[in-house]
Amino acid sequence: MIDEIGKFLIEGNLKFQGELIKKSELIDLNIKIPKYPVLILTCMDPRIDIYRILGLNIGDVFVLRNAGNVVTQDTLRSILIAIHEYNVKNVVVLGHLDCGMTKIRLEHLNLKILPKTRDIIRKTEMNFDAEFRDFFKPFIDSIKNVINQVNTLREFKGFPEYVKIIGMLYDVDTGFIFDEELIKSMEFEENFRYNYQTILKKKRLELNHYLKDLKPESVIREKTSLKNNLKKEMELKQEPKIDITKNNISKAIELTQKYDAKVFENKNLINTPKIIIPSIIVPKVNIIVPNMYKIKKLQNNNSQGL
Repeated sequence: MIDEIGKFLIEGNLKFQGELIKKSELIDLNIKIPKYPVLILTCMDPRIDIYRILGLNIGDVFVLRNAGNVVTQDTLRSILIAIHEYNVKNVVVLGHLDCGMTKIRLEHLNLKILPKTRDIIRKTEMNFDAEFRDFFKPFIDSIKNVINQVNTLREFKGFPEYVKIIGMLYDVDTGFIFDEELIKSMEFEENFRYNYQTILKKKRLELNHYLKDLKPESVIREKTSLKNNLKKEMELKQEPKIDITKNNISKAIELTQKYDAKVFENKNLINTPKIIIPSIIVPKVNIIVPNMYKIKKLQNNNSQGL
């Protein structure tokens, strides 16, 4: 029997499948993975949605996650497989501010874990505290940690020379990502926090320039199409006023036929086209009574009166 969390995840997958059907998308099993020769090592913090914050699609890059985006034997194993089996040429260490690993206190953690867990961690009887720290790898500075992990990878002799190691920092509060040059110039998180407003101001200015220069063709096409459709819809909503008189009955009929044809032609351009009946203006009609009828009527009245 599936428990509550299993049911929750299964329902999430059904929602995903529903979105695929709505968008008429298919999962291409033959697509090259990754699309870009990039592997990103980042934290397991659920606030970091790699694909969304980097504008990527599923299958674009490899993603490794652990507590604190720390280089371990297992991450090295995965990176080496990605390099030699999947032609990855770039490894990115993406740390983030407000990382939970900076808040861990080993003495408190030591009191929570089971005795049998301590036995697994313990390798010798000499210095358990050092072994405990080495196992969990906590740190107190997110920026310094990114720099340290980048240096660890660069010093690893097992990578081919063409592999490039890059460091980046993600701000979970604003969604901005900062490059390695800025990280190194700050050196410590305290310096980054001290200059935070200035850094954000420059980043927002960079964003403004980007948005100003951005002219995606898809957006332009969408706006043009919407504008044209609205224009056609407005034209359809303008009712032709037909003045039926003795001289222009044929003209009124012709105008009505053209209007009906126009509505029929454009029925696919409007989501819910409405049938518009042209309003007809009928002029006043003066009824003329013949004189003979008046005289006859008057004579009849007089004879009845006699």
